[in-house]
Amino acid sequence: MLHVKEIQAKSVLNKSKIFDYCLNPYTGCQINCRYCYARLFMKRYSGHKEAWSDFVDVKINAPEVLQKQLGKAKRGTTDQFFRESKDRLVSELLKRKMKFQALF
Repeated sequence: MLHVKEIQAKSVLNKSKIFDYCLNPYTGCQINCRYCYARLFMKRYSGHKEAWSDFVDVKINAPEVLQKQLGKAKRGTTDQFFRESKDRLVSELLKRKMKFQALF
């Protein structure tokens, strides 16, 4: 059973070794892809006891936090396969990113 919790984020742009930054509007995932690197180490950082595919934390203030952090970003990535939820969080993040013209 998927446990979804709304949280207030301190950050949504995180340093990445693949790109300069990674955009993370959620913690957790309901998909649990076999090839996903995050499922190997993120559970220990999230504080969840559930399996990786059993929880998602929705960072409900992500658009506002992203707006503040965009000045730092040069280029980055996010998981575009994450299913858009009823809160339309990914859509709002992409609108703000496009206004800033950063490369993601």
